[in-house]
Amino acid sequence: MEKLGQITYPQNGDQIGHSVQIQGEIYDFPPNLHFWLAMQWASKNSLVWLKEPEIITKYWMIDIDFGNPTEDFAFLLLSVGSEGQCFIEDWYRFGKLTGSYPGLMLKNIPTLRLIYAVENLRLNK
Repeated sequence: MEKLGQITYPQNGDQIGHSVQIQGEIYDFPPNLHFWLAMQWASKNSLVWLKEPEIITKYWMIDIDFGNPTEDFAFLLLSVGSEGQCFIEDWYRFGKLTGSYPGLMLKNIPTLRLIYAVENLRLNK
């Protein structure tokens, strides 16, 4: 993982509520890089779901509301170049048109880099 930023809350192994504010920091904004938060379920470890909005500030917060998941999950901080950003924008356009946001395989997102991961998270009962 490249050290361009981090997720500061939650931490590995935390139990969190059904509504949570993910917090983090981007250390540097290299030209032509875009930053995104993604969620990954433990049982679907090759698929991720991106969370809006795109991260554009040094210190950031993204609110997430969950249904009633029964499995562990992770949050990933990702960066993409211009080609990856176009791919993500197309994915969001498709989702808004169809109402369906299928999981994405990390390896299929062009120019993607994993910056930071917070794993083994679970919801409070």
